[in-house]
Order: sequence, then C-alpha cells, then structure tokens
Amino acid sequence: SIVIKSQIETNSNQNEIRSKNKESIPLSKHLTSPSFAKPFEKPKLQENGYEIDVPGDNSCLFWAAALGYVLPVMNKDQVEFEQRFERLFGEAELAKLAPIYNLLQQFNPFFNEKIFSDVEFNRLVREQFRRRVIEYMSEPEHKEEFKAFWASENNALEVSFEDYLSRMHELTAWGGNLEIRAISKLLSCNLHLTTITGQQLKFPDESSDEGINSNALIELVHVNTDINNTS
Repeated sequence: SIVIKSQIETNSNQNEIRSKNKESIPLSKHLTSPSFAKPFEKPKLQENGYEIDVPGDNSCLFWAAALGYVLPVMNKDQVEFEQRFERLFGEAELAKLAPIYNLLQQFNPFFNEKIFSDVEFNRLVREQFRRRVIEYMSEPEHKEEFKAFWASENNALEVSFEDYLSRMHELTAWGGNLEIRAISKLLSCNLHLTTITGQQLKFPDESSDEGINSNALIELVHVNTDINNTS
C-alpha cells in the first residue's frame, strides 16, 4: 500500500484566494508547470507502505486521490482497476483505459516523472476528475447537502455556492474539505487525511449513513509549505 503525500488545504473557504493566485505553490519534488527544476527525493517507507509526493500544481488533491485510488489495485485486480478508472474519469474515458494502465504499470515510488508529465493522464486527473467531482456536488440529489456544508464554513464570504463551484473548474483552484467529502462519496471509498498538525480526519465522517466500500481506502498527508510562497 502507499500513503499519498500532498499539499491539501483543510479549510475550504481558502478557495476564494486560491482561485486568484498568480502561480502554483511548489512542493519540493513536483514536476508540473512552471517549476520543473527540483528533483524527486526517495519516498519515505511507512509501516503500511510508501509515502509518495504528488505535483504541487493546484490540482494536488485530485492527483493524490486518483493515485491513491488506483495504485493499490495495479497488477492485482484488473477488473477492479477498470471499475475504479470509470468511477474516476467516467464511462466516456474508458477508451483511455489501456494506455493509462500501461503507463501506471511503470510506476516507480522512487521516480515518477513519466506519470506526472504524461499529457493524457494530466488531462484526466486535472480536468476530467476535477469536473466529475464538481458535477457530483452540483447534482440535484447532492447539491443541498454540499451547499449547507459549504455555507457552514464560508458564511463570511460574499460569493454564492454556484459561483464557488464555477470557480472550482479553474485549474488554479485548490480543493479542500468540501471536495474531499465529494471525492469520498463519488468514489464510494473511505478517505483518511492527516493534517499538517497531525490531526486525523476521516471522510465520510463516522455519522454518515452512506454505504462505503471498506476495501477502498485513500490515505492523504498534508505537507508543509513555505508561507512566503503563498499568494
């Protein structure tokens, strides 16, 4: 198993600022957009697997969730891989299944440049998966739930929930708690987040009555960033 290491905000009201940022906030090892220069370091070996960095390209949550969802079933269960691929990217993208499967077979926890620089996989993760998460929150049967949660954390912002969702389509907008909740429900999986302070958050929360596939678990770690790089 692996632990996905990512730069994830835990307070979704920050998206008002993030959607207007001038540049990506780089992780020390990311390989996307304007800072390609810094090399990967060897991942840390955890008790339950490797800790893997993902690109700090403002879609870090979507990278982390996507990889944390499909990598555990690589080379183990091809049927399950196909099902997870479809949940992530939609039925219309199944034509891309074979090349992405072949790409991910080359996954190396010590060096991931080929995966993160692949144009098609970038589109699927940063655009298509992001779009599906936003559309899930926009669907009539889910919208009121997410709107109420969003309002409880963003009552000081003079922006509507609909405008917020529209801005989340921008690739400069970072995901937060709201998107993590949506990802957990869209993928029918448990998602555990370790915050920068070491706090353990579980999605969906224990009071949720949603049916969750206990075999699917995504573990995310929020990493520190240099505050001077924020915008």
